[in-house]
Amino acid sequence: MFRSFGLTASSRTPLDIVVGLIIPFVAISLAFLAEWALGAITVTGGADDWSGFGGQLGTTVFGVVVEELIFRVLIVTLVFVYLKLIWRDGSIARLEFAPEPTRRA
Repeated sequence: MFRSFGLTASSRTPLDIVVGLIIPFVAISLAFLAEWALGAITVTGGADDWSGFGGQLGTTVFGVVVEELIFRVLIVTLVFVYLKLIWRDGSIARLEFAPEPTRRA
């Protein structure tokens, strides 16, 4: 089932996951630091406990998983399947090189 979604595991999977987490973390951190340095945002204290952290973390993880499955796997897979069907059917050749229809007077 997971293979049909494009999810396969290999010996490089742990490295791919780590790199896939580090790159966005660095990019978002740099954007945050630039905004903070320019005075566009301020950081203030919050709650003294971790009461709201669990819910926020769960919501964020759920959103990330849904985004990954829908946008990266399903849509890309559908595009590849569609292009494969068009290419196999020969529709691309017919669309690009079809002669102009003749008009009868």
